[in-house]
Amino acid sequence: MEFYETGELRGQLDNWCGPNIACLMAFARAAGFARVQFESVLAERAHVSAYRKWDAAAGEGEAPRIRCMENSATHDHSFSSNADDYVTFYFMSDKTELNCENVYPEVGGYGSRPLYVAKAGGGWQASFKLPPGLDTGWHEARLRVAGSRWSAAAQIGVDVEPRAWHPAGMAGLRVTRIGDGKTFESNRVRVGEGSAISIWVAGLPASVREDEICVRLNGTDLPAIWLAPEAESRQVNAVLPAGLAPGAADVSVVYGPLETTLHEIELVR
Repeated sequence: MEFYETGELRGQLDNWCGPNIACLMAFARAAGFARVQFESVLAERAHVSAYRKWDAAAGEGEAPRIRCMENSATHDHSFSSNADDYVTFYFMSDKTELNCENVYPEVGGYGSRPLYVAKAGGGWQASFKLPPGLDTGWHEARLRVAGSRWSAAAQIGVDVEPRAWHPAGMAGLRVTRIGDGKTFESNRVRVGEGSAISIWVAGLPASVREDEICVRLNGTDLPAIWLAPEAESRQVNAVLPAGLAPGAADVSVVYGPLETTLHEIELVR
């Protein structure tokens, strides 16, 4: 991009800068468009088309599995439409070569090109701008990689205050115990780097898969990273964002359209 300090652009004092085509397309991606397509040049003007959704259909390959998602800066589940917020997905994939060109995250149906993709914790992480213009409330978040199906969707809140949600417990699923994912202390879960939660649930069908279960913490979904073999009560483990603040929190377990009743736990250092 060239900067015009005074009248270098044909004496126009109201034009301060001029991007080349690559810079113009980068501007559009940085503003939150999922993809940008160069169309044409007419004299000294460029035409590009910017889209908020991915163009290619999902493939048939194995879907990625989201292990955790968090605010890239605060490392918690607080997202605001008024801030320049970024999201990080931690996920597993059978692909060995992933980068910003072949990872496709979306929130609320809108795509956002990753600005960072790298190996992390035995899997991958992808960070991207929260798509602009999302309404206040809950939105489905998911991703796919080149040639894969979409991951299971997880729920993420935008401009939602903690505890401002009202789950309706449904018959068939019942929480029998909640504990710290490492110490197993009941109803007290430690927060910080590497923290996790364990919940024992009765009523899950034998056929349920790990990728079909979420722990819902203050309304935001934490995809299960482990589901115990068939038993009367099956243990479900989920990873917590590193930046969660201590205090009371509400949790439930979600399987498809079914959700357990709400349970209060204490998050501690």
